[in-house]
Formats: sequence, structure tokens, C-alpha cells
Amino acid sequence: MVRPLLSFGAYPVTIDIQSLYKRFGTQPVLRGVDLEIGDGELVALLGASGSGKTTLLRILAGLEYPDGGDVVVDGESWIAKPTQARKVGFVFQHYALFGHLTVAENIAFGLRVRDKKQRPDEATIQAKIKELLDLIQLSALGGRYPAQLSGGQRQRVALARALAIEPAVLLLDEPFGALDAGVRKDLRHWLRDLHKRLGMTTVFVTHDQEEALELADRVVILNEGRIEQIGTPEEVYDHPATPYVLRFLGGANELPGRLRAGRIEVEGLDTTAIERIAAGDGAASLFVRPHDVDALPADDGSASIRSVFITGAQAHVELTLAGGKQLAAELRRDVARARGLKAGQRVRLKAMHGRLFTAPHAAAASAPTASDAEDIACIARP
Repeated sequence: MVRPLLSFGAYPVTIDIQSLYKRFGTQPVLRGVDLEIGDGELVALLGASGSGKTTLLRILAGLEYPDGGDVVVDGESWIAKPTQARKVGFVFQHYALFGHLTVAENIAFGLRVRDKKQRPDEATIQAKIKELLDLIQLSALGGRYPAQLSGGQRQRVALARALAIEPAVLLLDEPFGALDAGVRKDLRHWLRDLHKRLGMTTVFVTHDQEEALELADRVVILNEGRIEQIGTPEEVYDHPATPYVLRFLGGANELPGRLRAGRIEVEGLDTTAIERIAAGDGAASLFVRPHDVDALPADDGSASIRSVFITGAQAHVELTLAGGKQLAAELRRDVARARGLKAGQRVRLKAMHGRLFTAPHAAAASAPTASDAEDIACIARP
């Protein structure tokens, strides 16, 4: 087992989530979730609101308890373990920093609220504060208050506070959700580099597909309390297991068609580049991402352009097929301009890549709240 660079000796652990069920009243939130997380792995729980991802994270932290199933960490069940004994570091979306405490005091919070017998001496606490301020690249800001920091700096302090208690597992709940796009991107790169240095088993919740695909070693996609797919970012994006995953990750044109001899046929679309599949003839759906649709001007084209708009280096083209079905294409701006693509023009469309599903599958910045403060204190106390 590889130990990280931090001097206080945290080490990665394995997590085995076994058949977790959870209801709130009559509403099922988790419906039999099974998931193994390897030591030192960075795993993203990705899904829409209500998919169960935050509930799953809170069960790992001991802030919620399941109605059935188990959480086994390094061979030990955590279900009966109180929150404060689990040694998890939890980072909340809205920082949950204490406005009346300095940066240094916020970082030390989890250490100072420990029982007297387990509380480090002052020299040890100061050494950890310094080490963590260096780690989050805010060495000179220990004496400032949260209100004097930017959003990105506050989230780094929240992460340092979570690390100060020497957690066995680091849990992050929408850690960048309250930040603007530019800061989120910078912090994603920083967190990925930090994880490589620390090697700490980390689970984070997000509804942002770009964030999950960029950061995670593996992505777990949840939908209505069930896992739709688990895989590396490349696996879930390039080989989606279900229509839901394909729709959720990047979006796609969903086109009804028919399979004949393993080849999909869609009215108004050249599908000859799509690989045949081993399936009987019948109804099917073709999912094609916009960047996999090519559009060429042609007077006899079976589609017409409704609109063309430019965003940066890309041209987004909205089209209507002969049968009235609408779809989107995304081309490089220079290609679209060279072809003279414009509204009202007739074009021929070709799907360069796609994913087929047969009929059954195709159908298918603020102060912490009182509860935040309780959660932080509960996690922080050993």
C-alpha cells in the first residue's frame, strides 16, 4: 500500500458498498446499490437531482443510515459505527467555513473539538496548520477570515479542514458547485494533482458530467437510486450501457429506425458508417452525438437547416429531417463557413458514429447552516 506525502500518515482504504437500500417516507432513494472502491481511487458519483448520489455519500459519512445493506471499509462494517469514529473528511458545496474563525482556526477546528485525551498538543496543531496551508497553496493567508477570501480559496480551506483530521476517506459533495466556471476548471486541475500526491481514497458527488469525466478514475452513474453504469471516463462516454447514460453524458440525437440484417436504417440519414450489430430485424433507436453528424450542402438533400450559430471554435447546426424529426450537428467553425452552411439550406446528413439500442432498451458562498455545523462537528470528533 502506497502512503501519501502528508506527514500525518493517512493511508488509502478500500470501500465495499453492499446492497444499500434507503427510503425517505414512502419514497425509495437507493434501490440496492453495490459498489467496490479500490484503495487510493478517486470515484465520481454522477447523476441528476434525486438520483441518490448525495444520500449515498451521506451514508458513507454516517450522516444517514440505510434501511438495508452494508458499508465495509478495509474489511470492517461501518454501519454500526458512529460518524465520529469513521474518520471521514467531508467537504460541503458551500464551504461551511466558520466566519468568525481565521483560516488557520478553521483548519484546526476538527482537531480542537476532539476529546481531551485524543486532542493533539498545540505544537502539533500548529505544525499541521502550516503543512496544510502549504499544501493548499495559501501559506500567507492563515490569519485572514473567510470573508476576505475568494470562493476558490474558501473551498481550498474547506478541503484542508477535512484533511486535518487524518481521514481514512475523503468525501466531497458538489465541491465546486458554488463557484463560477473559470474557478471550477482551475480547482479541478488542482484537486486532481492533489489527489495524485495524496493517494487518498476519495468519493465525490457531482451533477456536472465534464467535472466527473475530467477528475475521476471511475465514474458511477446513478439514476433513480440505481447504478446505470460504472466505468472509466472513456468507457462510460464511448460505450454507454443504456440510453439513459448516453442521454446524460453529453446528450445525443435520438432517432427511430429499423434494423435490417444488422444495419440500422433511419429516414433522411446516411448510416452506412455505423457498424452492424448482431440482432434480429425490427424497431431500434440510433443515438448520435452532434459532433458525429456531418452535413454537406446538396440541392437534393433530405434535411434542411433551421439555424446555425457559432460558439467559439464550433458551429452548432439545427436541422430538420424529411420526416419532421429534428436533430443537431456540431462542426468546426471553419468547416461550416467553408461549406457556406446557413438557415434554409438543403443538406445531406451522415452519421459517422453512433450507438444502437433495440426496441426494449430504447424505451427504457455562505456561512454554515446549523445542520452543516452539526455535521462538521460530528465528523470531526473521533
